[in-house]
Amino acid sequence: MSIVARSPNVRPPSRSLPRGAALALLVALGGGSGACDDTSVGTFGIASPALAVVSSDYTTASVSLFNPATGRHVDSCVTSRSTLKQALSGDVSLPSQAQAGGELTLIDSGSSVLTFITPSTCAARGQLSVSTGGFKAYPHDVVTVAPNKAYVTRNGKNPAATADPSDFDEGDDLLIVDPKQLTVIGRIPLGDYATPGPAPASAPTLARPDHAILAGGLVYVSLNSISEDFATVGTGRVVVVDPASDAVVGTIDLPTVRNCSGLTYAAATNRLYVACGGAFGDPVAQVAESALVELDVSGVTAVPGRSLPASALAPSIVLRVSSRRTVSIPRHRRASVP
Repeated sequence: MSIVARSPNVRPPSRSLPRGAALALLVALGGGSGACDDTSVGTFGIASPALAVVSSDYTTASVSLFNPATGRHVDSCVTSRSTLKQALSGDVSLPSQAQAGGELTLIDSGSSVLTFITPSTCAARGQLSVSTGGFKAYPHDVVTVAPNKAYVTRNGKNPAATADPSDFDEGDDLLIVDPKQLTVIGRIPLGDYATPGPAPASAPTLARPDHAILAGGLVYVSLNSISEDFATVGTGRVVVVDPASDAVVGTIDLPTVRNCSGLTYAAATNRLYVACGGAFGDPVAQVAESALVELDVSGVTAVPGRSLPASALAPSIVLRVSSRRTVSIPRHRRASVP
């Protein structure tokens, strides 16, 4: 079991989280046969499978490792003080899914850099900037679709992108990277899939892709659909990407909720769970438009299933980003999802 308490899904504004607030993120490190492997005893790290724990106060970050089967843990496997070409900022998170091969990938939204860590030694294999063109890309997730291909959700848009499509500097997209060679190899634009704000104004928004999950050979990407000034929020939408063609092949609309972010996949039942946190600024409306939505992805077309509204949990509680089948609630309250 692992529990995730992620930062608010819109990273850029400094007001999103009070300074000094602690965040704990845990994600399983996949790899091998799945048997408990603690062969790294005597070294600094822990070989996968294990749990990675990220703590951050938005000033500095620290990553620790824990093997629940043996109780072994390694504090400060890598921190903001570690010797890296690009030091970790205080805004570091983990992918929604374990990465292939048991490697630990750190997503630094502050510096727009991915750091690839070997958990058995806590050594960095390398780093890759996803800020093509130098803009604030705000990467939020990484999903590996092949040994030499991964998608990175870039929540930010470049206000000064060039006209050259080959420099991949636009943002508001899925950036395609080669995690082995640490290179950028393409992008999938998602701006056209953003949903507009409420009628009658129906103001345009940015897609702001947030989290991504590989399920059944397809990649599902949640969109925040929030305007550049964060004043307008569109209704919920998840886009479906085929990694064989690197193209969007479908959309799943969730018209009763807004600001969708966290994703988790239950492979045993072919169910995808989407956490939507509602629009900021109006607490009453935000609760009404917040829910955990279940999608049946066993067929060709996803079918919406159960919906757990935030109002059913407690008054004035808003669902936050979810991963690993737990919904984190503000005010230090949590609700488990059956």
